[in-house]
Amino acid sequence: MTELVGWLSSQGYALTTTHNIVRAVLRLGEWMIRGHITITDLEPGTIAALIRADNAAHSSHRVANDSTAAVEIFLRTTQRLSSSQESEPYGGAPTLLAQWCTELRMNGYGHRWIEKARNWVGGFLDLIEDDKGGLDWDLADAEVINGYILGFSRHYSSTAVQCLTALV
Repeated sequence: MTELVGWLSSQGYALTTTHNIVRAVLRLGEWMIRGHITITDLEPGTIAALIRADNAAHSSHRVANDSTAAVEIFLRTTQRLSSSQESEPYGGAPTLLAQWCTELRMNGYGHRWIEKARNWVGGFLDLIEDDKGGLDWDLADAEVINGYILGFSRHYSSTAVQCLTALV
């Protein structure tokens, strides 16, 4: 856990995000114990299965559960999870979102902006996520995109809506 927290800090994760990721790791650990899964048994498919099952059981903590994708990146970076193992087809929404946020961070975007972007885009990805946790881009038609932006505009400023429009 100490190594994970240190890695998250070195990657520029905010303290609140780190807290959510640690909660997700605790859930992952509990799930592994219940399923008699060891770290050597862990693979992208099992992590994605945890996210789906945990989101169904704890829908009010979805963002924290999505943080499990950062754990997958950590496990790959520290070679506890093989990079040669294939993720789900197209990657699950949480994994793709975490990878995108990592790229934003590497391109110099600030932590607060990345957290806003993660939350804003994450809500959109939820709309196009299929039953298996993958993204069905065929669902991202003009009606869905415009509907998401319109719903977003009811709760945010015009500047935030302009930013979201650029992201989506």
